[in-house]
Amino acid sequence: MNLYVLGNNGPYPSAGGACSSYLLEAGGLNILIDMGSGSISELQKTHGLLDIDVIILTHFHFDHMADIHILKYAYGVNKQKEHKTPVLFMPSEPENIYKMINDKRFDVRVIAEGVADSVSDVKFEFIKVPHPVECYAVCIRCENKKFVFSADTYDPEPLMEIVKNADMFLVDSCLLERDKKENSLHFTVKEACSLGRLSKKTLLTHFSPMYSKEEILSEVCFGAEVSERGYKYSF
Repeated sequence: MNLYVLGNNGPYPSAGGACSSYLLEAGGLNILIDMGSGSISELQKTHGLLDIDVIILTHFHFDHMADIHILKYAYGVNKQKEHKTPVLFMPSEPENIYKMINDKRFDVRVIAEGVADSVSDVKFEFIKVPHPVECYAVCIRCENKKFVFSADTYDPEPLMEIVKNADMFLVDSCLLERDKKENSLHFTVKEACSLGRLSKKTLLTHFSPMYSKEEILSEVCFGAEVSERGYKYSF
């Protein structure tokens, strides 16, 4: 599998950056995971807009799905060109946003707790995680490889089993310890690293632009790695 980090910021992009979005190559498929603001621009540096096989929207916060609407524009103006009809996995709630995104340009498949599906030889599993809106972590398996993305959450419990022995665990690391509160909605860098010990490789993401890279690195531990936008990670 190859993972391209298109955007690793949240809840807004840094100057010249992009919010959460990742392109996973697995089993001959191009799988786009989340589409935060700026991701369409980054995607075109390595892949064609019309070459996406699967799209996953883990939840309907705009730093994870704003550019899905721009992709619909792209499909509209390129209607004379042949392009795939991507499978689009997404929650059904909030319903008003679901209706805005649902479109004949996509093969829409609703995700829910415990839903498992496959496209070609690639298997998808979705795990509900606590967040203010309906939100799902995703596990993708192909041949003997396993990739797990936490989506946005603050609770490690729903992820403990699925993260075990993952070849790559991509995890929300939005906060520093000094800013952790009882009602915080995201993992701290330290919490993300600790959960990542269950996996073979941990890649941190969803960084707040309020923090410098040095501040983030000061909390990295247990062999985890800070993701870099524009980088390709093979595993």
